[in-house]
Amino acid sequence: MSGTTQATGVVVDKDIFISYSRRNLAVCRALVAALARTENDTWVDWDGIPLSSDWWSEIETGIASAETVLVLLSNDWLASPVCHLELSYARSLNKRIVPVVYGTLDSEAALAAAIEKDLDAAVTDILAGRDMAVLTHDNWRVLSKINWAFYNEADFSEGASKLLAALQTDLAHARAHTRLLTRALEWQRANRDASLLLRGIDLDQAIGWLEYEQDKEPHPTDLHRAYIAASDAQRKAEQAAVLAQQARELALKQRALSRARLLIASLGVFLAVAAVLAVFALQQRGEAIDQATRADDNANAVLAEREARIAKAREVAAQALGLMDNRPAQAMLLGVAAHRIAPVFEAENALLSLSSASSGLLSTHHDERGGSLSAIAVSPSLRRYAFGHLTGDPLTVLDRDSGQ
Repeated sequence: MSGTTQATGVVVDKDIFISYSRRNLAVCRALVAALARTENDTWVDWDGIPLSSDWWSEIETGIASAETVLVLLSNDWLASPVCHLELSYARSLNKRIVPVVYGTLDSEAALAAAIEKDLDAAVTDILAGRDMAVLTHDNWRVLSKINWAFYNEADFSEGASKLLAALQTDLAHARAHTRLLTRALEWQRANRDASLLLRGIDLDQAIGWLEYEQDKEPHPTDLHRAYIAASDAQRKAEQAAVLAQQARELALKQRALSRARLLIASLGVFLAVAAVLAVFALQQRGEAIDQATRADDNANAVLAEREARIAKAREVAAQALGLMDNRPAQAMLLGVAAHRIAPVFEAENALLSLSSASSGLLSTHHDERGGSLSAIAVSPSLRRYAFGHLTGDPLTVLDRDSGQ
């Protein structure tokens, strides 16, 4: 890159992020070659990240994903605002910083040059209002306290040994720091999505790492602590939910068992009551059969009586029709008696026949006593008939056989 953006770029999943000035490109290549002979993996932006891409986002990702930030410390590095921004971001993540010094440093002049440079718009945005003078002096103060390895072009063996020793110190701790930080950053960028929290053995290891190794370099960040705490709280909430569900299920089982016991007890009472009711039902059935039998007998008796009355009515109706010509009055009385015994067809037919054929004779017969017939009564033997007149005279009683 040109201007003030003379710095490295990195990608994810590398062990070491190298922060260097492009003016020291040849030295950086030699340093990478030396590291390549070890198990350490590096990635260096040799050609420069294109200005059209989100170059600072890539740098942030590379720093966050690296276990160590190696600073190729020179006067050119100290004079680069972008190099200072890289180190500032690494410090904000509590990254392990390993300086490799190249050349004789003139920190006062180099820092002054960084402060006086005209900044690109992108660098100004990244600064976000921070003072470059304060930023550079803070970085120099931090770097001054760290043991340096020195790069000598003629013989780098001693410096390389010191550098490798620094890289291997607390390597497991540094890797855990990076691994957890990468996940915490992902969680933070996703608005703290609960699905990205630690679970199971990952959470157990993170809690142990935070508890027993928090005093080691690099120190855990506040984001580390927030991420692990949120993961632990989520697990406790899930465990509480499981326990609550188990408690509800146990309560349901206990209620079901209580209901079963009550049902068994109730069933015993029910069986006893059912036995009593069965005996009572048998008794009631016997009584019902007796009542039904008696009812049938009564019904049969009523039916027999009804049939007898019908037969008697038919008999009397026939007698009435037989007397219609010679004794019309007696015939009319017999017709009335037949209808009162049972209003069957034969009785009604006899009345109709008698009333149409004998009404004149019947009126003549009774005119001797002063008027028309108003009421008729029949004796149980059907031999005598009594009738009254509209004039209110005493009753007239008629003998069926003699006609008197």
